[in-house]
Amino acid sequence: MTISFDPDTNQLSHNGEVVGIVTFEGRNVKVRFSLAYKADTESWILPISWLGYGLSLLEELPSKPLLVIEHPEDAIAEWYPVKRTLLEFIVKRDGFVWKFHKTDPDNWPSPLHGHDYEKRLKVDALDGEIYDTGTKERCGKLRKNELKDLQRALRSSKDFQKLAVSLLGDEKNKGPI
Repeated sequence: MTISFDPDTNQLSHNGEVVGIVTFEGRNVKVRFSLAYKADTESWILPISWLGYGLSLLEELPSKPLLVIEHPEDAIAEWYPVKRTLLEFIVKRDGFVWKFHKTDPDNWPSPLHGHDYEKRLKVDALDGEIYDTGTKERCGKLRKNELKDLQRALRSSKDFQKLAVSLLGDEKNKGPI
């Protein structure tokens, strides 16, 4: 994907369309992108997940979030009464914030893994191994009781229960079903 920069207009373009703008504020540079794509109502989150995964692979990550999309609450014109599903399950334990994504396109290190974005780590919920996301090297392991608690939480989540039980088994049957 090629993105070109026009220094006369400070615009970023892709295939002849303006997709962003660069502003200079003293010594700081702010880059804004506009992302547009078509998707059906069930798969719209996948391109954003892929973008997040791609950004996590960059070597020089700042300590602050790389991509934050914010809008004021009054930007929502109307709320509709629909059944909503959980796309992210968060487990906070011992200073770690493990985020499990229901639509995570990345199966590394296993199909059931969580991200601690602040620490740039991933935990494999199958065996408790912890990996550095930059090097993909194993850098730690959960204690046995912590792993059991994490797995119990995933089994009890309505959105992750089926996957967790298929990979881990239920709590009485320790093996996968």
